[in-house]
Amino acid sequence: MKARSPLKNLIRATFVLLTVLIVTATPGGSLPVTAKADDTWLLPETLSAGHYYTCGIQSNGTLACWGSDAFGLSAPPSGTFIQVSAGAFHACAIDSDGTLACWGNNGDGQATPPGGTFAQVSAGRYHTCGIQSSGSLTCWGKNDYSQSSPPSGTFTLVSAGYDHTCAIQSNGTLACWGRDNSGQSTPPAGTFTQVSAGGWHTCGIQSDGTLACWGLNTSSQSTPPAGTFTLVNADGWHTCGIRSDGSLACWGSDVYGQSTPPAGTFTQLSAGAEHNCGLQSDGTLACWGSDNYGQSTPPSGVFGRAQVSAGCDHTCAIQSGGSLTCWGRNNYGQSSPPSGTFTLVSTGGWHTCALNSNGTLACWGDNTYGKSTPPAGTFTLVSSGSLHTCAIQSDGTLTCWGENTLGQATPPSGTFTQVSGGGVHNCAINSDGTLACWGHNDYGQSTPPAGTFAQLSAGVYHTCGLQSDGTVACWGHNTYGQSTPPTGAFTQVSAGGSHTCAIQNNGTLACWGRNTEGQSSPPSGTFTLVSAGNYHTCGVKSDGSFLCWGSDDFGQVWAFKTFQPLIINEYSSPTDPILNGDFENGQDDSWDEYSTHGWDLIKEDWVQVPAHSGSWMAQLGGDFDDISELWQSVFVTPGLSTLHYWYWIGSDDYCGYDFFRIKVDGTTLETKELCDPNNTYGWVEGTLDLSTFTGLTVSLMFEVTTDSSLNSNFYLDDVSFSAP
Repeated sequence: MKARSPLKNLIRATFVLLTVLIVTATPGGSLPVTAKADDTWLLPETLSAGHYYTCGIQSNGTLACWGSDAFGLSAPPSGTFIQVSAGAFHACAIDSDGTLACWGNNGDGQATPPGGTFAQVSAGRYHTCGIQSSGSLTCWGKNDYSQSSPPSGTFTLVSAGYDHTCAIQSNGTLACWGRDNSGQSTPPAGTFTQVSAGGWHTCGIQSDGTLACWGLNTSSQSTPPAGTFTLVNADGWHTCGIRSDGSLACWGSDVYGQSTPPAGTFTQLSAGAEHNCGLQSDGTLACWGSDNYGQSTPPSGVFGRAQVSAGCDHTCAIQSGGSLTCWGRNNYGQSSPPSGTFTLVSTGGWHTCALNSNGTLACWGDNTYGKSTPPAGTFTLVSSGSLHTCAIQSDGTLTCWGENTLGQATPPSGTFTQVSGGGVHNCAINSDGTLACWGHNDYGQSTPPAGTFAQLSAGVYHTCGLQSDGTVACWGHNTYGQSTPPTGAFTQVSAGGSHTCAIQNNGTLACWGRNTEGQSSPPSGTFTLVSAGNYHTCGVKSDGSFLCWGSDDFGQVWAFKTFQPLIINEYSSPTDPILNGDFENGQDDSWDEYSTHGWDLIKEDWVQVPAHSGSWMAQLGGDFDDISELWQSVFVTPGLSTLHYWYWIGSDDYCGYDFFRIKVDGTTLETKELCDPNNTYGWVEGTLDLSTFTGLTVSLMFEVTTDSSLNSNFYLDDVSFSAP
């Protein structure tokens, strides 16, 4: 695990634009959701999400994988495929000739498939199972709970969970094997049409269409509703299904709203750890539940958007009926739009403004400098900058409000047809077609060329405009060539952070400038709108679909990507008290642990921090983009319901990015920010009242999540219970 690094001279970007992200997740590799990737549709049941990556089969049969590239996960084999299944850190796919190809982590042989031809494959965490063309099952990989030792016979469907596997036999009955600590591998009698293996429970659709679930039920995830269903998807703490009429039903933990599905009719469904996504009957995606990684952001399928605008780390769009929808970060309410009908929306740094159908303005979000307090009156256009806003009034004159240090909120007089707010400058098209710019001008971004223009776009430090003859002219910062456009005729241009994109006359895209994150490498296809962000770009295709490419530092882009991994947590014996709370037994079987990067969490004689007692302790965090989890199943004894633990925080990060959490049965009961101001510089005792769980066996988890820069460490020792 990485040690604490010195404080880096790092400035967090304040103008990084977030856009749309597809979010899907499927436990056990069964029945994934359909989603739009680049300019080709991912085929039904050929999209599968692993821990930090996703793979899908495109319409031409080739594989595309995105996300974490640990173990080479984002480099799938070439060829054409008919099915893919993503496990935790490995994936397998069925080639068009029926043979298997696997890649990724192979520490237990899970990515070394046998020969022969297969009809279906399902990748679990450290094992894989497949149905051969003959109908027989074969499994390979880790086998500590016999999860890779299938029964004999013929089968029609297999689903690999965390440490157990279930399959439908040719006569329709179920067979399950592997870990059975919660009864997840003890299926009921009867015949089934589908089965889904979750973490510690399993659900299946019986031949009459009703549901049966078995295994862990602490959150009622194994207590399905009545009625008939066409699909079921089980996760660790909740379950969702599609009813026969196409509506959704979810049950189990609802801490993040993951068991409160939207209305409508659906054809596909995928349950993640704390969120879900479903494909609606009109081909669009709907997501709900936790969105801390952007996993519940809207889809890149057909959304009927008339217009879309990306802000600092949130996005807003006008749907076909004129209503607003926003997603992404909502720390200032910037993603909580008002009701009503709108004709235009513009997202700024931490605020959003929109033009009502009656011409008045509505703004919401951060109101520092008064940028979210628009003037009265009627308007024809509004454009939000980083800390200011400008709008064209119904008489054609300009008005601006908000931060005005460099004169960006002091517009020129005259009448205008368009205005575009940049980082700290603006440009507008006069009624005669000439340009006027004002505000920050260190790079010449506010010194426009002569001539007449049909459209313009202000970036962070440069500006581009579409001239009357269809050619593009750019001025301002040009370190990366962002102000050196190609020749040719275009219909729209958008200036981003250090790159620019434009739609050519034939509808295809051209991008130029900085390309460190692929933001200037557009997909093929034809487009009606393009929007360049700081290190990413999004476009609306001719069919109305929406997709993005470039950086995903905040989990915000790549139109085909999953950011919240499916984390299936393992249970110890359900009647155990806290075992090895001082960690002096080392890495025994008392604690289950998980790290995104595979680090051991329990360690001896750590050179940086001495243990609170003895020589062993646990270290969570300490690496970038990491989830570290340490948990065991405990019985909360009456009279001994106060949790005690000793901790040491050592962080180089700013507050608001890295966190420590204590979870009971998946519900967060305590959170601490891991940041430099909160460093303890020694061991501190923490307590938590768990009296509400007295007499119950619960899953007690310590979790740390970190972002992509500046290390945070959380050291843990001497975990115990005492009297209140």
